[in-house]
Amino acid sequence: MNSEIALLAASFALGALAGSLYFGGLWLTVRHIAAARRPRLRLTLSFILRMGALLAIFYSLTGQGAAAMITAMAGLLISRQLWLLGKRPIRPARG
Repeated sequence: MNSEIALLAASFALGALAGSLYFGGLWLTVRHIAAARRPRLRLTLSFILRMGALLAIFYSLTGQGAAAMITAMAGLLISRQLWLLGKRPIRPARG
């Protein structure tokens, strides 16, 4: 039981790490794309690197079962939501 909980916690952490890498890399790419000499190449390479890291992390979890994959996906989605909340523009209060 304890080892199963530890596995799920580690899977969640790996999913959150994967999400942070993916969405952080996407944010950096979009932020610097205007200054790029070859924006298509930068976008393509960024996508390949981000997707490769994401797939490698999830592939490492395939032997651990469906529960680990679902938990990792939950970590990824929560990481996405945190990125969206962190990058939302602050609106002044109406008054």
